[in-house]
Amino acid sequence: MAAQILANMVASVSELKANPMKVVASAQGQPIAVLNRNQPAFYCVPAAMYAQMHALMTAQHLAESSTTASMTDWLLQHPLPTEHARSAEQIDAAILEQRLAWD
Repeated sequence: MAAQILANMVASVSELKANPMKVVASAQGQPIAVLNRNQPAFYCVPAAMYAQMHALMTAQHLAESSTTASMTDWLLQHPLPTEHARSAEQIDAAILEQRLAWD
């Protein structure tokens, strides 16, 4: 089964094992697809590139989780006082009353 190779530079596991720094240097700061039996086994990326990838993934994770989770957490920690609680029907009626007042 053919696998997509997501790097311009490839090296075999044997080449990497024989002289890892030579393989890394030959990539000139670009990622390397390391092949095992002509299939990508893993990717070797420079430390600076990995740091950028990690920062992007962390930022994306925070953006996806923090907004919803933090709002939910805040609402659970700060419940509405019971004297201000209204049913869905009461809220719908209040919204309808306000909309009718616009005309």
